[in-house]
Amino acid sequence: MTLIKIIQGIREIGGNCIRIEDKDRTLLFDQGIRFSRLNKYYSHRIEPRGIPELRRLGIIPPKEVYQDVSAIYITHFHLDHLGLLANIPGRIVVKLPSLEMFRVIERWYRMSPTWMAYIPPRYTTEIQDAVPLRTDENNVMAIPVEHSIYPAYAYMYFGSDRTILYTGDLRVTSILNPKLHRELYQTTLLRFLEEHQDVHIDNLIIEGTNLGIPITPLNAKYLRETLTELMKQRGMITIAIHNQEIESALLIAEKAAEIDREIIIASNRIAEILDFWLNRLSIKTIGDAGIHTLSSIIEAPLRNLDLIEESSMEKNPEDYIILADLWHMMDFLRAMDPEKIPPESTAILLTSEPQEEEAIYNEALILRWLMRLNLQPYRLRVSGHYYPYQLKMIVRMVKPKEITPIHTLYPEQLYTLVASEGSPN
Repeated sequence: MTLIKIIQGIREIGGNCIRIEDKDRTLLFDQGIRFSRLNKYYSHRIEPRGIPELRRLGIIPPKEVYQDVSAIYITHFHLDHLGLLANIPGRIVVKLPSLEMFRVIERWYRMSPTWMAYIPPRYTTEIQDAVPLRTDENNVMAIPVEHSIYPAYAYMYFGSDRTILYTGDLRVTSILNPKLHRELYQTTLLRFLEEHQDVHIDNLIIEGTNLGIPITPLNAKYLRETLTELMKQRGMITIAIHNQEIESALLIAEKAAEIDREIIIASNRIAEILDFWLNRLSIKTIGDAGIHTLSSIIEAPLRNLDLIEESSMEKNPEDYIILADLWHMMDFLRAMDPEKIPPESTAILLTSEPQEEEAIYNEALILRWLMRLNLQPYRLRVSGHYYPYQLKMIVRMVKPKEITPIHTLYPEQLYTLVASEGSPN
């Protein structure tokens, strides 16, 4: 009999870890950091003393969870799913959405003086690509999903007596125009299930991040229109995104080209990820937009992005869109001469994830600085997760016999919402 054990992620947002036991095969899906616990015990002054302490505090999975595990499947690179790969004991295979992209991310953390130095794996850990839409040696198929980070996968396990679908984090509406969407996604989970109706799901393990949380749903049309209006404002425009939000970066590039503004990237991590995908995708929109990277922030060679000096940008800041992650945006603005920040300048926080997840920040502090620097802040949250009103549609497409909520503070609400659809257990 196939057993499903939810190790982490019940009645909390993030930190997912699911153990599947089936005859002589044991697998893990995700092994994330529980940021809700990490922030109870640590701060910038109090750092973890090592992996054992993090295990004892329940911030990462305990060592016994990995016993007899042959492979770990990571849905995406947010740390509440990727976790600390240094925590993995023995010779276990880890399958990721993109090994090449992981090598870029790994370099960011390997020399970190903080607990993030535990994100890269030990030398005994074998890292592989999870090949999408192909059943592997463990009877697991990776299926692309849309999330605030790209690429991201759901995993379907064809067990000895049941088929299990673990969605990871997903949204079901794209922020991209159809042409760009087709280039990034050969297929997505719901389209796959629609095209393969012979696949029957016994157990659906689904995230419910937005359940019970007041949130304004932003569809693609409203987001694109609002972003265009904000980017047309006078003064200098700065936009903050997560460093791996390639879809948001592509959307901003598209809109910047339409209004004849050029983009300056003020975050080395955004520059490296965008450069990475420019080597692999034939995205025409990027070619139409002038994109530069501040030479002062470069930490690795770039093949596809021009460099620009800050002195050149400061002559006419109204001509540019400044793109950075939140903290690099603040560093950039604070380093500027306040007299050179044009009146009516705007800061757009294009954030996707709730504060309980990886991208935790003190919003009051950010707003205080923006107001001090005379920038008008706007917050646009286009969620990386499906909205509660979309849950019934997902359930109708999947048709599971049983549902297990994960990655949510309110699992009971999920059962309430799907009750009228045939009441899976």
